[in-house]
Amino acid sequence: MVLMWVLLFSWLLPQAVHRTLRTKCLLTRPFELQEEYYRPGDCIVGGMLPHLKTTVIHGSFEKPPWNTHPARPVAKNYQQILALVFAVNEINKDPSLLPNITLGFRIVEDTKFARMTYQAGLSFLSTRGQMVPNYRCSRQEKLLSVIGSLNSRISMQMASLLGLFKIPQLGYSSFNPVLKERTLFTSFYRIDPSEVPQYLWIIRLLLHFHWNWIGIVAPDDDSGENFLQALTPMLDQNDICVAFTKRTLSEISVFYTDMYNDDSLTTAVKASKAKVVVVSGDSNAIRNLMLLLLRYKKKTKTSLEKVWIVTSQWEFAAAGTAFLQRSVEFFHGALSFRGHAGDVPGFKSFLQTLDPLHPQGDIFLKAWWELVFQCSFKKLNAIPRIIKKCTVNEDLENLPASLFEMSMTGNSYNVYNAVYLMAHALHAIYPFGSRRAMMGNGKRLLDVQPWEILASLKSIQFNNTAGEEVFFSENDERSAGYDILNVIFFPNQSSAQVKVGRMDPRAPPGKDFTIHTDAVVWATQKLPSSRCVESCLPGYSRKVIEEEPPCCYDCGLCPEGTISNHTDAECCVPCSEDQYPNKKKGQCISKSISFLSYQECLGIVLASFTLLHSLITTLVLAAVIKHRDTPIVKANNRELTYVLLISILLSFLSSFLFIGQPTRVTCFLRQIAFTGQVQNLAA
Repeated sequence: MVLMWVLLFSWLLPQAVHRTLRTKCLLTRPFELQEEYYRPGDCIVGGMLPHLKTTVIHGSFEKPPWNTHPARPVAKNYQQILALVFAVNEINKDPSLLPNITLGFRIVEDTKFARMTYQAGLSFLSTRGQMVPNYRCSRQEKLLSVIGSLNSRISMQMASLLGLFKIPQLGYSSFNPVLKERTLFTSFYRIDPSEVPQYLWIIRLLLHFHWNWIGIVAPDDDSGENFLQALTPMLDQNDICVAFTKRTLSEISVFYTDMYNDDSLTTAVKASKAKVVVVSGDSNAIRNLMLLLLRYKKKTKTSLEKVWIVTSQWEFAAAGTAFLQRSVEFFHGALSFRGHAGDVPGFKSFLQTLDPLHPQGDIFLKAWWELVFQCSFKKLNAIPRIIKKCTVNEDLENLPASLFEMSMTGNSYNVYNAVYLMAHALHAIYPFGSRRAMMGNGKRLLDVQPWEILASLKSIQFNNTAGEEVFFSENDERSAGYDILNVIFFPNQSSAQVKVGRMDPRAPPGKDFTIHTDAVVWATQKLPSSRCVESCLPGYSRKVIEEEPPCCYDCGLCPEGTISNHTDAECCVPCSEDQYPNKKKGQCISKSISFLSYQECLGIVLASFTLLHSLITTLVLAAVIKHRDTPIVKANNRELTYVLLISILLSFLSSFLFIGQPTRVTCFLRQIAFTGQVQNLAA
């Protein structure tokens, strides 16, 4: 904030003072206006979007910063600029959205350099071609909002300036939680969903492949620190251990040489047993990691065969240079996330109308065209022999996906939705068709204040042309779907990303996570195992080792009567009463029920024997009853004879309780009969 006011104050000083003081301080030099892609309109949408790969070396403050390499257009990032232009064209053609109002735009390059960031912000607040903030010579153009940046640090610098004037700023891929502080950044809003759900999907991916011993590489800035703070607790909750954590430079600086000669990162990756490394960072951070991997390969003549899991911040080969396309070899077999982007109708046709000979104010198109098609628009005598002349008949559809895509990428889709979001916010507060709107030839439009648009943003909700719902979530609680892409590097030095999975939070449970394991190409030729120790097989349970991470454990055999029916069981569980463990103690087996059947030979013999003797006993009992009054029956104690014969009869009949499949009733009667017989024998 202090730097911004110093910049502003230093420019407002009279030029005579500059000449008198004759100071070499950079802050007292007049601002130089930055080139911009401009289209006039009643309302202007500003854009600070990435396009040039500028390597800034911070030397001293006595001279402007200089580049170690010539600026090269970033091929894939150019689509974000085209998405903004396409959205503005669509809105201007839509009679139901902002009628009688023409949207324009001013697009400048996101150089990721603080001085140029504040300079661009001040130019947005000034009349085009001048640098007088908050003063406009022309009242025909009103700044509606600014979209950008792709970088959290640059977004914070821009937000500190635009917030003073309540100018809405819509950022994307800005993963710094500080930007959520409304007291600090009152006008900054984030259009893309929160990155936290992506970390949950990373956990799901690790659990799917049973990887619990991983490494982490993150940039050495606030986004990298926030990534570690958010991901580490999730890993702990799911018993996933981190073998090492390394940081890589997020940007090139004077420490570039030291970083390039630092072997600590590659040494840690090589020495670790972890076969999986989770990488967070944008294209700059990934590029620095590629440089380290390139140096390691040149030094050792080998590659690190690891599975790299890359977050969605990385645009695949975004820089489009030949070096980075070859460097994708180090990420062969990697799994990367890509944010979902809707199928926007008409965008492909719009891309096919691009004409570098008639750019219509597009200052980026010609240089971008020369880069992606490796040609030049210069005269033949000025073109090196290795470069062909551009014919304008080149076909964009023939470009590889690493350079350019005909469908919208995730970041371009966010830019597209941001333009529509601001248009709907203005449409909601501007009384189209009312008497006040008709009066004064558009004066009512000039009365719309930026803070009114900020207030309107919170309630905006609409469906875009792709049919998807777009709204603003102040707490960033929206979740988004991601595609899982497999990076493949071919022997002919080409590369591609193949979709092998999908993560959709709106899908029903069980279908929200899908991945085709057989379609994945691994750097190790087969599915790697990234674990501290091998998994405990069923029949074993984990035993904690003191002073070791929870992922490094011993396996102990389950005690008698207990089992574990899955790998890496926390403990063994006993079987139920009607079950017993198998020999491997991996499952419980139901106890078999064996009984004497009537169909068996022994059953037939016993049943026949029982019936015969029961019949004889019954006949004897009948004879005694018939002759109960005879002297011989009375002499043998008639009552005792009755009891003995009935007892013998019941004993024979009780044998039927032990033949046939038992039931609850027969089991109960068996116990009574068996107990009675034992007592009789004892007596």
